[in-house]
Amino acid sequence: MRSKQGTTIQKSEKSIKSQSEYSDHNISYTSTRKEMLSERLVNSGEQARLEEYLKQKFIDVGWKDDLKNHAKQFIRENGLKIVHKEDLYKLLSVKGKETVPMKLREDIVRRLERFIIELEQEEEGEYDDEDDV
Repeated sequence: MRSKQGTTIQKSEKSIKSQSEYSDHNISYTSTRKEMLSERLVNSGEQARLEEYLKQKFIDVGWKDDLKNHAKQFIRENGLKIVHKEDLYKLLSVKGKETVPMKLREDIVRRLERFIIELEQEEEGEYDDEDDV
């Protein structure tokens, strides 16, 4: 004869197991989706277009010059012989990420969202075409 407590524990264990399986499946799906999106970005040429767009925007807003000046100042303050490439890289990586204008971040996110929506619409069209066969 099982007690109520034993039954509750078993139900909880099953629930945890099913949640874990769902999480594993979801992670796998997400990874696969990311890989597919990354591949489509590259194959469609959209990644190259976004990179060129970003390069130009960074120049237009002065971000590139600001980062260059920050590097020069760091070298002046610490001396060229003392500064290691790795330290400069770390400094500029952090500074660069912190100083990307919010409007530019939002613009890139919108462009990526638009690309994903178009991709999903293409996929839906492919599925609709299969139904016609």
